[in-house]
Formats: sequence, C-alpha cells, structure tokens
Amino acid sequence: MVVIRFICTRPEILKRLENTIAAFNTQITTPGISEDAKIRAIAVCVQDILLTHPFSDGNGRTVSLLLNKLLLQHNLSPTILTVL
Repeated sequence: MVVIRFICTRPEILKRLENTIAAFNTQITTPGISEDAKIRAIAVCVQDILLTHPFSDGNGRTVSLLLNKLLLQHNLSPTILTVL
C-alpha cells in the first residue's frame, strides 16, 4: 500500500495523485496477482507520479526511492537506475 503525505497547493495534482495511488492499491492487492502484474502495477504507478511532477524539486529522486520501496515491499528485487 502506498501513502504519500505532502502539502499540495494545486488541487488537480492532488486529485491525480489520489487516483494514481487508489488504482495502484486496488491492483496490487488483487488476490493471486502474478509477479508480472505486480511489476506492471508498480511501473504504472511510478510513471504516473513522475509525469504528474507533484514536487517543486526532487521528483526523479523521490520516484527512484519509491520504485525500490515498492519492489522490496512486494518481494521483488530492487533495481539500479543508470543514466545513459
């Protein structure tokens, strides 16, 4: 389950984050969810948060940490992101 706490001054960003997180929590708690479906749900959640760009600074760093937190939380291997 994902919970994000921060002060948001733009209601449309807050609503998009709430929708992204609600969709993720619904998908990830599906009984019998496969490992591939977990990875897909995590990828979509992380991508949506990154594209929403909710923070004034540190969006990439925050999402990178969230990605590995979610992978580990759901018994998946963490990833190392590199810049090409």
